[in-house]
Amino acid sequence: MAGIYIHIPYCQRKCAYCDFVSYADQSTLGAYVDAVKSEAELYSQMLAWKRFDTVFIGGGTPSILPAESIAAILDAVRRSFNVAESAEITIECNPCSITDEKLAAYYDCSINRISVGMQSDDDAVLKAIGRLHTKAVFEQAMNSIAKSSIVNRNVDIMYGLPLQTTGGFIRTLKYAVSLPINHISAYSLILEEGTPLFDRLNSDQTELPSEDDCADMEEECHRILCDAGFTRYEVSNYAKPGYQCRHNLNYWDNGEYIGLGVAAHSAIRAEKQWTRFSNFTDVKAYIDRVTMGIVPCKDVMTIDKREEMFESIMLGLRKTDGIRMDDFSKRFGVDIMDEYRDVIAKFVYDKLLYCRENKLFCSPRGMSVLNIITEAFYEHMTATEP
Repeated sequence: MAGIYIHIPYCQRKCAYCDFVSYADQSTLGAYVDAVKSEAELYSQMLAWKRFDTVFIGGGTPSILPAESIAAILDAVRRSFNVAESAEITIECNPCSITDEKLAAYYDCSINRISVGMQSDDDAVLKAIGRLHTKAVFEQAMNSIAKSSIVNRNVDIMYGLPLQTTGGFIRTLKYAVSLPINHISAYSLILEEGTPLFDRLNSDQTELPSEDDCADMEEECHRILCDAGFTRYEVSNYAKPGYQCRHNLNYWDNGEYIGLGVAAHSAIRAEKQWTRFSNFTDVKAYIDRVTMGIVPCKDVMTIDKREEMFESIMLGLRKTDGIRMDDFSKRFGVDIMDEYRDVIAKFVYDKLLYCRENKLFCSPRGMSVLNIITEAFYEHMTATEP
């Protein structure tokens, strides 16, 4: 399986916790849409042989674009790539920019999955993290989505936020499971240096919930979502049967993908070598390079076999199903149990990893210390490098 990611870097306003490449200045929006279409065309010959099974339009705030611009980008992608008729096509949306007309236009251009950033249903928490919408605005957006023909629906929520309590987060969870959705992404806040929220915390203008409170929130999240019929299939993602995000599963399977747009990342096997590359992070530099007919990537890295194996383990263990050991052997020509015998044995003994039915996967307790587990695999890789 392979995917296409399309980055739309425009927002009405950046959230206080966001360190993604995104801009409130929309003066280059028209030229940017043309550049993304042109970038897709630049790849048309290079990747004509490959089939793509998913398309994900992320940001930023893709729904800030006129619907006809989204349709034009998707038309260019279909002309340039072999996109499967059954492809999962997702668009991220902000509640403030969702309308009945946009949803109808999305459906008409074959978008079949929508992801909405709720984060919280508490207006005070939303204001503290710089979100533009309120609970009332979100409810209006969800009413429009419920009437639409797009039935594959995700909502993002966050925990560990300023002013958030465990009780408040439980209320958010109970509200979320009452919505007409079939997928929930539940992320812990990662405080990034250089963001307004990071600066406010360092100057004692705000405070975050304690580690114990965050652990309680994560535990309640798992309990409430599972009780409501959602199944955890990745560290931060829960879905009802048949609604796992195929695009993200490809990432966690360390599959191939092409990124279009400013700061977009790609990973493909080029001439039998696993290769990663990323685009320019400056919008003008990106547009200028594409206008000259040059693929706009600035960093190209070839990944050796040992690092590729580690990446596959690091990403695969994020899934509750873990890593299929026969797939690992087929991809790399080595038995994962032989290659990492001591590391795996230690964590199996500690009941943090399980080896069952051709799968290597984390126990629930292992999921909570996944960083420790992946660090041990990384140390093994660096200690045994030729």
